[in-house]
Amino acid sequence: MWKFIQFELKKIFKHRLNILLCILTIGLNFFFLAQTMDIQITDQSGKTYNEKESIEIANSFYKEHAGIVNDDYVLEMNKEYQKQYDAYMKDKIDFDMMVNIFGKNYEEMRVLGENALLTREEMFTYVEQVKNNCRRYGIDIPMTWSDENSHFRIYNIYKQNVEILPNFEKSLENLFYSYSSSNNEQMFFEILNNSKDMKIEAYEKDGKLIVTDMGFLKLTSFNPEYLDRMTINHIQWLNDKYEKMDLTIDSTLSSNMFIRILEFYPIYVVYLILIVVLCSNIFSIDYENKTNQIIVCSNKNKTVLKAKILTMLLIVSTLFLITFLIVVLYIAHFIPIENLHLQAIDLGFGLGSNGTNALYSCFEFIAYQLCMLYFAHLSIGVISVGLSCFTKSKFVSGIITLLSIFIPMFCQGQKWISISPFVMINSPHAYFKWDMWMNDVLPIQDIGGFMIHTFIIVCLIWALLSVTILTACYLKERKHIV
Repeated sequence: MWKFIQFELKKIFKHRLNILLCILTIGLNFFFLAQTMDIQITDQSGKTYNEKESIEIANSFYKEHAGIVNDDYVLEMNKEYQKQYDAYMKDKIDFDMMVNIFGKNYEEMRVLGENALLTREEMFTYVEQVKNNCRRYGIDIPMTWSDENSHFRIYNIYKQNVEILPNFEKSLENLFYSYSSSNNEQMFFEILNNSKDMKIEAYEKDGKLIVTDMGFLKLTSFNPEYLDRMTINHIQWLNDKYEKMDLTIDSTLSSNMFIRILEFYPIYVVYLILIVVLCSNIFSIDYENKTNQIIVCSNKNKTVLKAKILTMLLIVSTLFLITFLIVVLYIAHFIPIENLHLQAIDLGFGLGSNGTNALYSCFEFIAYQLCMLYFAHLSIGVISVGLSCFTKSKFVSGIITLLSIFIPMFCQGQKWISISPFVMINSPHAYFKWDMWMNDVLPIQDIGGFMIHTFIIVCLIWALLSVTILTACYLKERKHIV
């Protein structure tokens, strides 16, 4: 069998263009990998470290601050951040002007504003006071506020002719808190710290789910529209997941880098295109070379057909494995891949995957995404082979397969695109999150009381379609035997 597979591979790669496309694809893989990293740290002296140094600094920082999330941990982290920030700002902030504009209790007011703890009337009264003070001293108001709630933010007033390093301030905030939002860190801490006593409370009445307390979901960006199609089993699944969460904090930077790369779809679009080019040759090349009749009449016909199918599987699996190994080696170049058992959250630089993503461990999240990516590769390989067999033209096969990849980009909102290969590589996280609406599909399906991930259903659908298409190809090529 192996000799027949080798023969099929030689027919495909005898064209130098296919070899060049493989080299170009791997080269683009490395190029795109470099685009996924945006970690850059600036220290208090203004020195900006390169990517590798920044990642190592961040990783060491998280290891240094490893611990169990509880009230004491949260308090210590906040104190440490304030200590470092104050040490940097003490010679730069005009404290007298801060008092003149915002009042002696401006630090307290800053906390109240960040957490929207005042009433709207109290907030607007305070804003008017600040405006009057600014007019008195002839400065622009260093403050922003919301017209929809009582959230407001007080900004520092700096001394004149003092150099400010915004990149250092951002680096400090990124290390201690979240890269994506200045408020996410508190939500993240509260999710882990309070998950044991913040269960969702709900019951079913007349077949409809009634939620009396959203529990920990109040701390996330959970999409409430999901509730209309959820059952009590979904609530139990969510509660169980949160109860099993590991409250340990350590460096998950390498895992977050891994997850971010798995979500950077341009890498995988290039590989899908390469699969189309290679697999479209598997059957059509015999028709183009007029050797198909020889194969049909050969007593090795069955073996040849099996070899063609195995060749497709070998190409798909090899390219997927190459992608995986490149990603692993790329991350290992910076830091060791570790702590996969911890929750898939982001404290600082990384994915920004707080909220309901914290339901999963890093290992779960990565394994699920790898599974999705493999079946996306497999589906394109199967489609290419099927069309190659039935159209007898690699050009027609290639064009139709490429259209099957890109057409879903213009069909947003349709349920059927949830199983399309493009969505599988473009939004793998959408199959797991509870805070986004992915084509009206829940992340977990309740099938007769048995809870199953949507992504598993998608993979099973493609497994079934693959078997069906490949069987049809086998039967078509066999039916002309004389």
